[in-house]
Amino acid sequence: MKTKARAFAVRVIHLVQLLPQTKIADTMGSRLMEASLTLGANYRGSYKAKSPTEFIEKMNVVEQQADQCIYWLELLMEADLADKNTIEPLIKEAGEIISIAVSQISTAKGKRR
Repeated sequence: MKTKARAFAVRVIHLVQLLPQTKIADTMGSRLMEASLTLGANYRGSYKAKSPTEFIEKMNVVEQQADQCIYWLELLMEADLADKNTIEPLIKEAGEIISIAVSQISTAKGKRR
C-alpha cells in the first residue's frame, strides 16, 4: 500500500499539471493535490505509529483524504476541467485505497481489543 499511495500522489501531480490555467482549476487542483499528498504522508506515518490508537488515527486520515480526492476528481470531471478517461482510473484507485485503509483500521481495532 505504501507504494500505491505514493504512486497515486504522483499520478495526481501529473493530472494537476495538465489542468487549464484558470483560477478555478488552480484552486481545485491545489485541494486535490493537498489531499493526495496528505493521504500518502499519513500512510507512511502509520508505519511509525507508536500505538494501535495512533495507527488507527493515521489510517482514518488516509481514508478521509482518499474520499476528498474522489470528491475533487468528480468535480473536475463534472466541470469538464479534466478528461473522463484520465479521472476515472484515479477515482477507482482512490476507492481501492479507501478499502485498504478501512480493512487495516478494522484489523487494528480487532488487535486492540
